[in-house]
Amino acid sequence: MFAEGIENRSIHDRFKFLLNTIASEKFLQMKGIGNEVPFFICPFDPKEMVQIEEMTENLIIQLKHTQISAAKINLYDLSIEMLQKRKRVWDHLKLKEETIDKEALLDQFSNIFDVRNNLIPTIKEKLSETKYDLIFITGIGEVFPYIRTHIILENMESAVSDKPVVLFFPGKYEEKKDSELSLFSKLKDNRYYRARNIYQYGLSL
Repeated sequence: MFAEGIENRSIHDRFKFLLNTIASEKFLQMKGIGNEVPFFICPFDPKEMVQIEEMTENLIIQLKHTQISAAKINLYDLSIEMLQKRKRVWDHLKLKEETIDKEALLDQFSNIFDVRNNLIPTIKEKLSETKYDLIFITGIGEVFPYIRTHIILENMESAVSDKPVVLFFPGKYEEKKDSELSLFSKLKDNRYYRARNIYQYGLSL
């Protein structure tokens, strides 16, 4: 249906492509990925963050019409929820945000958003509250550098391995031997080999 280069086409074209791919039996049954985890990267131009967030909502709505349920985890919203549960920290941040030393803030957030001990358990708790056929992860750009993409993916393997996960990534990701995540198409975010570019996967359907 689509030639290669779909990820560079209009939002409308990409929406149709993703909807067809995600709604396919092959995708939902995680076929064609061998023994790898069912993790997919959906790269996009960082300038499109607002439009992509809207597109994920529309995908959820359209998938629901075909009896497919997508659970969405927005990492920015989730991090705010986690901070609000620590009332003293949250109140301090609201009061002193402009004057807090950025290095000190990074250290504090690294502890609060520790992926293995705090973030992944919180995601697992969220997912346990609903039934779903696949998972969307968004908000990656908004939580950098406090939460790093490759660390999320490495640890998500222990949380979800029986449902497809689509991570919407503001940057570049090419599926090849030396694949690496390039956040905002500028910042190297360590190599992660086990995910697939969803556009390349969709072209194989």
